[in-house]
Amino acid sequence: MNSPFVYGKIATGNAFGSRKNDLKRLSGNFKNKVHTTLIAPRRWGKSSLMRKVSEEFLAFSYYRVCFVDLFKVRTEKEFYQYLANETIRAMAENTDERLDLTKKFLSGISPQLSLGITPDNEFDLQFEFSGKINDEVLNLANDIAKKKSLTLILCIDNFQNMESLAKSGSLLQRLRSGWEQHTNVVYCLSGSNRGFMKKLFTDPSMPFYKFGDLLMLEKPPANELADFICERFSDTGKTITKDYAEKITLMMDRHPLYIQQLAHIAWESTVTRVDDAILNAAVEELVSRNLLLFQKEFDGLSNIQVNFLKAISQGVKDNFTSKEVITKYGLNSSASALRAIEGLQTKEILEHVPSGLAFADPAFGIWLKQVWA
Repeated sequence: MNSPFVYGKIATGNAFGSRKNDLKRLSGNFKNKVHTTLIAPRRWGKSSLMRKVSEEFLAFSYYRVCFVDLFKVRTEKEFYQYLANETIRAMAENTDERLDLTKKFLSGISPQLSLGITPDNEFDLQFEFSGKINDEVLNLANDIAKKKSLTLILCIDNFQNMESLAKSGSLLQRLRSGWEQHTNVVYCLSGSNRGFMKKLFTDPSMPFYKFGDLLMLEKPPANELADFICERFSDTGKTITKDYAEKITLMMDRHPLYIQQLAHIAWESTVTRVDDAILNAAVEELVSRNLLLFQKEFDGLSNIQVNFLKAISQGVKDNFTSKEVITKYGLNSSASALRAIEGLQTKEILEHVPSGLAFADPAFGIWLKQVWA
């Protein structure tokens, strides 16, 4: 029997847990052609959310969905080439139509086609730029969608890569000026660099200021997560009480990826019903499976940052610049403590929460508490 929990990859179908309000909001935006920007830390389920919402639109012939991930895109040329390739792939029914769309809508270039060997004859396009290729590619999705009387939902993941890709700002300006005129495309832009993404969409001086709906994802509600865990166990003939499901949610601080992983490990060890022994062993196993990543993260820290994390692990929640804390944990000075906080936040190891500073990665926090127990 396959595990009902998914982590480390896109969670679709019943494997997608909770986020009822976010699902409703994003679905409504797609239906009403409201561009959306999703901002949240890594591994909080942004990609899964976009995929989950898109599933309902695939059933309608007048919608198309295109996913573009900028994770590996490093140059402006690669961006245009990738965007055009994925747009044509999403809008065409077969290889012949892909070739036809390329000829009709990219007449200003001389595309060099490389046919693949997959069962559905997937292919990549390599472009030789000429003339107004930028405008052609940027308007390609809308031009094809309008011609076919369709609405294209274009989801672009890892949009924070635009920070290095478009240093001059001219690319972002071209994107905004082109995309805001598109009537047959709704854009969903997702990114994890909260500093850059928030500035890009909330700073009046930036090209994407107020580009549609800004959705700052929060951690899923605890009650929804606990219900999800119980349902997934039940679907596979195993039992976990609401109390244990809530413990998983609490220990993993409502972190979507780690909740799926811890629930998966507990599910693997469960014959009929989860108990204390199973859950405690699952936590130890989760830490063990991530240990190499934790050690690598730890080895990249300065001595002051390590000392500061020790303070957090041992329960220090405020007064980080007090003489007592600085002396006890070897932070040297209040300025050094403040620099440590800034550096650890930049590395996304610590984050500000209503109660103070907390580990962005709850499993990493559990491991450190074990180290300094």
